Amino acid sequence: LFGILVLIQAFTVLVGRLFSFDTWQAVIKFGAESDSRRDVEGLRAVSTFALLFDLASALAAGAFGLLVLLLFGERLGLPAPHAAAAAIYVGSLFVQLPGAPVGLMRLFDKFNWLTAITIAEAAARLAASAILFALGSPLAAYLYAFGAILIAANLVRLAASLQLLRVATGRLVPASRAEIRKVARRFTRFSIGAWLTGTLNVTRREGTTLAVAA
Repeated sequence: LFGILVLIQAFTVLVGRLFSFDTWQAVIKFGAESDSRRDVEGLRAVSTFALLFDLASALAAGAFGLLVLLLFGERLGLPAPHAAAAAIYVGSLFVQLPGAPVGLMRLFDKFNWLTAITIAEAAARLAASAILFALGSPLAAYLYAFGAILIAANLVRLAASLQLLRVATGRLVPASRAEIRKVARRFTRFSIGAWLTGTLNVTRREGTTLAVAA
């Protein structure tokens, strides 16, 4: 039971990593430059593009994860009876927006917010595990619970970062296309560079788990 749970989590982390471009680093770099110049429109453009970048990455990650699960789930060591529950957990990738929210909270020195959300997420997982274990719940229940917790944590991070952005810029509106075009190319190049480094490390760690299972 728990071996399969670890396998599904490792697969989800790996796919999420493959489609996560560490946009938080670019948000800090280019957001800090705009903030130091008191350039509200520039800060809004960086944040808007980062969120759009994250959204596109999340949609791609979710679609890719479900496709691989459908076509190669059994080859990866996932029994067919657990495929539906696994799909729910992998589907949480559709709301994976870890880059821009984290970058904005770091940019505005809200490390305590990040820490609080991370601790709350871990505590929720621990509590859910204890309750489900005591009830003798099946694997599907763990996947549903963990997926819901993951989605909730991502949405809380997003809401917190948007509140910070609203305070910093005066109002919560997207940047114009012209402003976004000014930062898009630099932002993308920087994020891809950061992505290559981080992806190699996570692929080595989580890929080992999948290779052993297969």
